[in-house]
Amino acid sequence: MKRNQANTLVQCMTFLVFFCAPVVGAQEKASSPEKLGKVHFPVSCSAEVQAQFDRAVAMLYSFWYPQSLNAFTEVTKTDSSCAMGYWGIAMSLRGNPLVGSPDVSALKRGWEAVEKAKVLGAQTQRERDYIAAMEAYYQNWDQRDHRTRVLAYEEAMEKVYLRYPDDQEAQSSTLSR
Repeated sequence: MKRNQANTLVQCMTFLVFFCAPVVGAQEKASSPEKLGKVHFPVSCSAEVQAQFDRAVAMLYSFWYPQSLNAFTEVTKTDSSCAMGYWGIAMSLRGNPLVGSPDVSALKRGWEAVEKAKVLGAQTQRERDYIAAMEAYYQNWDQRDHRTRVLAYEEAMEKVYLRYPDDQEAQSSTLSR
C-alpha cells in the first residue's frame, strides 16, 4: 500500500515539474519588464517624443492595442503638435483587422483622431501619406462595412509603399497582400 502511495506521489511530482513549471515561468515573464522588438519609425515631431513614439509603435506591432493607445495618447501630451501621435491613436483604435470591426465608439474616436491629425498638419509628405491611409480606413465609417474599410486602407498603404519602397513600415504593411 505504501509503495502505491509513493508511486502516486512520484507521478504527481513529475506532473507538477513537467507540466506546471512552464506555466509558472510564463507568469514570471508576464510580470517582468516589457520585451518589445526594436522599432524606429521616424517622425517629425519633437526630438523628445521620438523614443516614446517608437515604443508606442512597437506596442502596436505586438498587438498591445490598449497599451499602444495609451502610449500614443502620451505622445500627444508630450508634443501636442505631433500629428503622427493622432495617427497612432487611430491605428490603435482600429485594432486587429483580422478579428472584425471595432465597435462604433472606437470607429468614431478613430475618425476624430484622423481629423485632429489632419488639422495639425504633418510636417512631411510621408507622414501626410500615412495619415491619408488611416483616413481611407475611417472615412464614412458609419456607412461602409469592415471589409471595405480594410481594403481601402490596404490600397492606400500600397501607394505609400510604392512612393517609399525603402520605408520598412510601409513594406511591412504590404507583406500580407
